[in-house]
Amino acid sequence: MSMIERVALTTAGVRDRWLRPRLAPASDRAAAAARLASETWALPLLLTLAVAAGIGFVSAITPISGRGDFGQWLMTSRYYLGQGVPSYRVVTDLPPLVPALLAVIRIGIQDPAIALQTLNILVLLGLALSFFAVGAVLLEDPHGGLLSAVVAFLVTDRFLELAAFGGLLQSVSILFINLAVAAFARAGTARERSTRWWTLGSGSLALAALAHVGTAIIGIPIGISVAVFFLLKKRRLGWRRIASFAWPSVVVLAALAIYLWVVLLPAGRDYVTNPASLGYRGPGRLLSGLFSFWPTTVVMLVGGAAIVLGVVGELMRRTPGLRVALLLWAGVAWGALLYASVTGASTDYPRFATLVIAPLVIGAAGALTWLAQALRTYLRELAGLGRSPLVIPIGAAALILVMSPFAMLRYQTQMSVYGTRDPDSLSAAVRYLDQALGSDRGAVLTSVRDGKWFEGVTGRDALFSQPVRYAFRPIEWKRSIDADAILRTSAALTNEFFFVKFTATATSGTVTAPRGLVIAANHGGEFVDLLQIQASDTKITTTASVVSVAEAGPKSVTTKIGPQEASIRTTWSHAAGRAAISYDQTLTLLKNGSTLAITASAPGNHLQTQLRPVGGMALTSAHVTGQEADVCLTQIGDREPCLRIWASQPDVVVAASDRGLSVESRTSSTIRLYVTDLTAGPPSVGLEVIDPRNLVAQYRVSAALLSLTDPIFPARRQRLEALGFRVAHMIGTYAVLFRGASPAPP
Repeated sequence: MSMIERVALTTAGVRDRWLRPRLAPASDRAAAAARLASETWALPLLLTLAVAAGIGFVSAITPISGRGDFGQWLMTSRYYLGQGVPSYRVVTDLPPLVPALLAVIRIGIQDPAIALQTLNILVLLGLALSFFAVGAVLLEDPHGGLLSAVVAFLVTDRFLELAAFGGLLQSVSILFINLAVAAFARAGTARERSTRWWTLGSGSLALAALAHVGTAIIGIPIGISVAVFFLLKKRRLGWRRIASFAWPSVVVLAALAIYLWVVLLPAGRDYVTNPASLGYRGPGRLLSGLFSFWPTTVVMLVGGAAIVLGVVGELMRRTPGLRVALLLWAGVAWGALLYASVTGASTDYPRFATLVIAPLVIGAAGALTWLAQALRTYLRELAGLGRSPLVIPIGAAALILVMSPFAMLRYQTQMSVYGTRDPDSLSAAVRYLDQALGSDRGAVLTSVRDGKWFEGVTGRDALFSQPVRYAFRPIEWKRSIDADAILRTSAALTNEFFFVKFTATATSGTVTAPRGLVIAANHGGEFVDLLQIQASDTKITTTASVVSVAEAGPKSVTTKIGPQEASIRTTWSHAAGRAAISYDQTLTLLKNGSTLAITASAPGNHLQTQLRPVGGMALTSAHVTGQEADVCLTQIGDREPCLRIWASQPDVVVAASDRGLSVESRTSSTIRLYVTDLTAGPPSVGLEVIDPRNLVAQYRVSAALLSLTDPIFPARRQRLEALGFRVAHMIGTYAVLFRGASPAPP
């Protein structure tokens, strides 16, 4: 072989080995670009999955029984499985997506706790991936997606708290809002027709609407705003061409707008008319929650600043794009919050937290991405390390390692706060009750968290008391008052302003009468126990002795209820030598009346009584003028509860003391006190005289489930035993009581 031939062969080899890749056809270059892109996305995606897996593991090892709202979603899933649900529940009032999904999971997983844990972990995984997707698209960098998920779950605490108390419906709705924004942004920046992205965006928004009413009311305008913005950006293509590839999405978005106006807004009316929301869950509570945890505060400030700077940069370049879309997202969310606040919507404002912080999370992740890219450039110039694609993932992994222990510890704390004290005993007690009751469909009296879990597992009615601010249906407010009356009173009076409770009884012969008065007033829409008048604090002064009403025996009890007035009158007597001392007490409430009338008389004798703060409360101020006193007590909600107490007789002396207010008649034998509520909110119940015995019959209460670790368990047991209940079984830290004859052991 000649020298020329050898050179030719060598040249051909070099060409084939080194030059052919550069001269490869376009299809090969596209494939190479796709491989590079997949490699660029792979590591950030894996790290995002690792974050979600870590959170899911912590969730899985933490008991879910009796925690937060999980029992409620378990109950709603029964409807879609064709199983029974509590008679007073209207499952169809809730969007169907999450309950139906849980029902599907329960077909394969029979254990309710494991099924719930499975759904909870899947939702956490989906939410993390949705932040990855929307962050990667809006920041044009998969590392931005990774950092978005890290900021959402490991830096701010809002999304983990949502998971801790069982906010599955809202989490799923936010998940699909994120995906909708990501899809619309991808469609708006793609050069091709992108019909699939427009369809994916509108479909995701529709699923968000089917997940949670309150979130969808804000999420639909967010999605429509982002979609319209990107459609307008494509107007240079001509509206006819735009319609050719975006018309399915436009039709769905128009349908969603109509659905929002016709269905969601009317359905959400109950969510903006809660009597107690403004006083206890108002805008101030939202802001305090956002700013009480300093990493969340940093996310908000950095995220907001990054969004503004990004928008300014795009406008200066006259290329409004992804940052403007992010600003639209934030603007609609915060605008909805501002509108609700200005118009005085009485809703659960802390539930806005995840909605308003989500775009700021992306903004903060954008700032971190810029910082990471700047660091990579610095390292490249300093040591030639910046070319490595691992620089940013390594930095993100370091951030994950640093933040994870703190985030997981806080998450576990949140779950313990919303959880029950003894989930294993609760599960065992619920199983026992379900088997023991058999065909008996009576209600079970218990606490709110235990009651929701009992309803979710068994489908039976539970009767429990919960704060008005956490309930959004009038029937739930009424059931709460009634459950409280059975567990804590021997008799009670209610109207729009007061819940007056007798907490004890006394018996003489065949007569049993209630005594021991606790005055609960409507404070910002919630009944709050404020003052008490104990029988031992009411003294009758005769010419020869001083007798407390606690020493007297009951003679009669009279209750009256009419359209405009309700009252409870008790009479008492006490033998003092040959003389008989009598005492009469009457409590009166009027329909829509903000004043409680208390009339006490001891004919021929003088009276003295004390109005003391209940346990946990203290007088913060007491201004006494003559026979009138304005008193305020320990702040609850957004302000202090205040009452005005007026004694109508001129001979009565009202004085403030360390124990409360003392009221004494100097010459007359009667004290007439008028207690006026000064800090009332909208009403939750009306005028009624309550007898716990009647409530037990009305709700057909068959059993009670009480916690032995509750400090007031002995008092509640005694009260229930007076109503015919008996302890039938002790299961761990729970006592099961049945009314009447106990059923045979299961």
